[in-house]
Amino acid sequence: MTEAVAAAPATFGQSIAAAIPQCVRIAVDYAGRIAGKLAALLSSGEKLIKLIDGALGVLKIVE
Repeated sequence: MTEAVAAAPATFGQSIAAAIPQCVRIAVDYAGRIAGKLAALLSSGEKLIKLIDGALGVLKIVE
């Protein structure tokens, strides 16, 4: 985007318009990566809750 802004006066803004799809692709790529990380975190949290529930069940039996 920096190059597009620098070239904007010479291209009458066309360089910025050409750079926007690339910026959107980058944003979509990172959004996908973030969604993947969040899904893994959620899955890990669910597994942790099941583990804690199991431990609480064992403690109730021991009591």
